[in-house]
Amino acid sequence: MNSFEDFAQRFTLRGSNVFAIRRFFTDEVVLFLESTPFYHIESNGKGGISIMDKERQASISEIKAMIDFATRLEDIATLI
Repeated sequence: MNSFEDFAQRFTLRGSNVFAIRRFFTDEVVLFLESTPFYHIESNGKGGISIMDKERQASISEIKAMIDFATRLEDIATLI
C-alpha cells in the first residue's frame, strides 16, 4: 500500500489479524475513506460491520448519508 499520511492521521486500525486488515484496506478503500465524511467503523471479523456517526439519534438525512456511505464502501470492498 502507498503511504497515505492523511489516512494515518485520521484513522486508527486495530485487530488481531494484521494480514486481513492490510488485505481489506486497499488503495481504493483508503482513498474512498479519505474522501468521505468521518464515520466510526467496526467489524467483528465475521463479515459484519457497524457504521456509526454521533452518539445520538440520527436524523433522516444523516441516515440516508450513512446508507449511501455503506453502499459505496460495499461496492469498493467487494472488488477486493
